[in-house]
Amino acid sequence: MFFHQAGQLPDEPRRLSLILAGARTEASWDVPPNTATPRYDFFDLKGVVEGLLGELHLSGVTFTPAKEIPHLHPGRAANVLVNGATVGAIGELHPKAATSFELTDFSILVAELDLDAVLAAVPDRYPYRPVSTFPPVLRDVAVVLAADVPAERVLQEIKTTGGDLLEAARLFDVYRGDSIPPGTKSLAFALTYRLPDRQLNDKEVDKTHQKIEGRLKSAFQGQIRGKEGT
Repeated sequence: MFFHQAGQLPDEPRRLSLILAGARTEASWDVPPNTATPRYDFFDLKGVVEGLLGELHLSGVTFTPAKEIPHLHPGRAANVLVNGATVGAIGELHPKAATSFELTDFSILVAELDLDAVLAAVPDRYPYRPVSTFPPVLRDVAVVLAADVPAERVLQEIKTTGGDLLEAARLFDVYRGDSIPPGTKSLAFALTYRLPDRQLNDKEVDKTHQKIEGRLKSAFQGQIRGKEGT
């Protein structure tokens, strides 16, 4: 990449670019006839970038909505931040740009990361968590909240509130429909509780899980699904 500099040689920042497009899976004999082939979407690209930064042991990776990047779809784009500093952006190619290049058959997902900023954030040493020999305790939580609340914010709140007992949390369902109030959405998360050195008991897990539910209600004015009367 080259940027013009008056009276100087062009600036040549290093960028890592990713492009994702096409079918998510190959055609198979067990797929019913006339079934649409799933295509890559924004969340596939987000997962790839999250995986890359995770393998580099970067901490504090977050995504925030981006609406003013000219070449990206204003409703399907995000800035990538590491410890609060923007290191790039990801999203679906803007429809006007896709039309200009005759790329309208399916969505084109693109990511551009400042390689120098990413590498500068890579730690020389990083903490690790020993593999536990104790079985995990699995719980789900679904919260109904305002439709404009980013799932990333909710996930970060869950992880912070869960503390050491919460080994992992992931979003597995987003629902919008007649069974919840207009202008809201339901986000469902799978939670894994586990410690590396001992087995958790139900009382400990219940206490932390209830703490997470309470935090979701207070931080986002959310309603825990299945507990509407509480």
